[in-house]
Amino acid sequence: MAFNKGQAITNPFFYLVLYAVGFMFFAWFWRKTGQTLGMQAWRIKVISETSDNLTYKQCFVRYTTATILFGFTLIAAMASRQGKGIHDKLSRTAIVLKNNEL
Repeated sequence: MAFNKGQAITNPFFYLVLYAVGFMFFAWFWRKTGQTLGMQAWRIKVISETSDNLTYKQCFVRYTTATILFGFTLIAAMASRQGKGIHDKLSRTAIVLKNNEL
């Protein structure tokens, strides 16, 4: 607002950039360690069903599905026997407990 004369930015391109920055944040952490800072605190990790490292495609599917269907995917995770949300099923990922490391 400081650079826009006190007015909120309403340009749709600005929101697209914010969404892309959010994706880059999560994709970088998920691909590098499988954990964001919040996931480290909860001692959980996201892994691929086929290997430990996620691909960019898996990150994209997981991020977009989770952000668009936020509430629904959490309800689906609670109802699922495996505890997987819609975003986990579509991206072929899983959340696992991380071993305690000192």
